[in-house]
Amino acid sequence: MGRGALVAAGQGHGRVAVISGPAGVGKTRLTDVVDDIAGNLGLPVASGRAVDDAIPRGLVVILEDLHWADRTSLLLLRHLVADLSGARLLVVVTVRDPAGPAEQEQASELLTELLRAPGAIPLPLTGLSSVEVRRWLDEVLGPGTVTDELADRVHRGADGNPLLVRLIIEAILAHDGSSIPELSSGIRVRQMTRGLLARVEPPTREMLSAAAVLGEHIDPTVVGRMLDRPDVEIAGAIEEATLAGILRSMPGSLAFTHALVRDAVYTDIGEVERRTLHAAAARVLGERADSDDVAGIIATHWRNAGDAASAERCVTWAQRAADAAWTSYAHDEAAHFRSIALEAMPDDREGRRRDLLIAAARAEFAAGQIATSLDRCCCAADLGESVGDGGTVAEAALIVSGIGSAPVMGVVDELCGRALDMLPDGDPALHARLLAQRALAAAEREDVAALRMLSETALGLAERSADPDALLDAVHARHLALTASGHEREREQLARRAIAIADRAGQPLATMWGHVWMADAGFGTGDLALIETALTELERVAARRHLRLARWHALRLRAALALLRGDIAQAIAHNDGAAMLGDRGGNRRGTCRVRGIPTHPRPRWRRSPLGPTYDSDRLCRSHSR
Repeated sequence: MGRGALVAAGQGHGRVAVISGPAGVGKTRLTDVVDDIAGNLGLPVASGRAVDDAIPRGLVVILEDLHWADRTSLLLLRHLVADLSGARLLVVVTVRDPAGPAEQEQASELLTELLRAPGAIPLPLTGLSSVEVRRWLDEVLGPGTVTDELADRVHRGADGNPLLVRLIIEAILAHDGSSIPELSSGIRVRQMTRGLLARVEPPTREMLSAAAVLGEHIDPTVVGRMLDRPDVEIAGAIEEATLAGILRSMPGSLAFTHALVRDAVYTDIGEVERRTLHAAAARVLGERADSDDVAGIIATHWRNAGDAASAERCVTWAQRAADAAWTSYAHDEAAHFRSIALEAMPDDREGRRRDLLIAAARAEFAAGQIATSLDRCCCAADLGESVGDGGTVAEAALIVSGIGSAPVMGVVDELCGRALDMLPDGDPALHARLLAQRALAAAEREDVAALRMLSETALGLAERSADPDALLDAVHARHLALTASGHEREREQLARRAIAIADRAGQPLATMWGHVWMADAGFGTGDLALIETALTELERVAARRHLRLARWHALRLRAALALLRGDIAQAIAHNDGAAMLGDRGGNRRGTCRVRGIPTHPRPRWRRSPLGPTYDSDRLCRSHSR
């Protein structure tokens, strides 16, 4: 990479460089080199912050430890690197090799997506060679003092890992070169860190334990308050730990010399002390004026504190974190913190658990986690039914909607039936919504008569109630009932009606459906201008509201439109993008399958609400005219 990629970025040839490798192999050190070269070339470097005036000259963005990033940040990064052509930007990211099967799957997906970007530069780092280790030993211990046996033992013991090599060398120096640590059983960072800790005073070790609980990067003020020690004592402990090679201080930053060193310190903390420190960290952070900004971190500390009182506090802070994420349309993050709250919720809080299950299911559905959301809905419905709460069962039945999957909609249909059996008469809006859901399920099992009857009844009840939610759901169902040939204009009118209602009610998901239907109507009549307009609006909704489901629909419909125009390559690209999103959400149905059959699946009497409805032969004839 080096100078060439930096020069290219400054000239408007944007790139993304992906530095990967095991912990301790030197990923951060390489980013430091990139930083130095960029400075020599006059290119500003941003590490996690924007530099507004740097773009005319070019900009280098360094993002370290991507394996710790939340899902929303990863989606933003993927969007950023998708089209760097013409940008004066070099994005450098580091990601650690996975430690287990779950991390392996996540890392593989992340690296695959990043390396698909045009001009992506893969930089997998491996360990040092035996020759490089020998050269390092010569530089530190002096030429002529390093035997081949010593160099070989250090190389094998550290497996070439630069961090381990450094710790071994420090251990050798600590013994004045007179002895070396035993390497036959393999050297581990934890063993080396224990040696470093043995060289500092107990108050410094106490400070390091508190710092390790906070994470790799350290706020001395927070550490002092956690331990109830004055700033001057904390400053002295930090200085001693820095001289011992455990901490490193940079302008505006204090951190452990490596994440593995922090992990080793943390692992050696006793369980009781660790829980006490997590509780102290949660209290100190919770008293800050910006506590809402770190609500998720506070929730995690309370979860790790481990006792019953801490669990209650974990629920509270996790809910605050989820609410803030939901407000910011960070649906993945909202779902994550709802899940944390559920895990911490005491078993005897059934009422709160029902409410939290519903909230989690909504967040997961918005994040495209369809299977998980449906499981939450079933759990909430079971709890509601056990206490005769039909309202909860109805709420659970109405969350997952519009998914073109017979198994999914079969479960939803069963939930709707249970809710209708429990609800009294007198709420036409709620009955309309449940009947509309059942109509969608009837469509999936190809029960035409039930679809038409249920949708008609639902629309009548919704119009009587004038409730916007009920109207939108009923319009959705009725639109589906009219997907047979000959009802194109009626479907277009229903789509326009849905968009108008949704915009007034501020419901982005309903707005999404309206634009999907508008595209559907365009496919039915051969109106390519209508299709293009609908897709443009759909993509705006996806971007503005961060709706993965809307993005999925847009990609699938773009694939169908590209196929119609004869652009097979573009159709495949859009189709693959839709399939990737569908896989993550547990629903892959409805992609165009352009590799197998070069046409969009033709409908019989109807089409799933997930896909366009049109007769491909008639559309082609209309377009040829």
